[in-house]
Amino acid sequence: MELSENKKRVRRVMKIYGIKPYKRKARWQKRRDERRKEQPFQNEIQGKATTRPNLVWASDFTYLKFKNSYFYLATLMDLFTREIVGWSLSNKHTKDLD
Repeated sequence: MELSENKKRVRRVMKIYGIKPYKRKARWQKRRDERRKEQPFQNEIQGKATTRPNLVWASDFTYLKFKNSYFYLATLMDLFTREIVGWSLSNKHTKDLD
């Protein structure tokens, strides 16, 4: 198609030379969560808007690869101002990362 040729001709040439198109892998769904029972902690701020700073905070935890080693970063964000109010960086993945 890229060469402005007829679809039938492209198929015929591909068949002659044994060229096969790339086959996409099938997408799968993560079904593990469907069988899991509901957690005792509900999302209490779902559907609500924050009205002032320092009322609702959100946290995140990630790792950073640097020179063949990993560093772990924990952040705390104010949802009203979208400002990072706290962070911690460590080279160990422990509960002391606060």
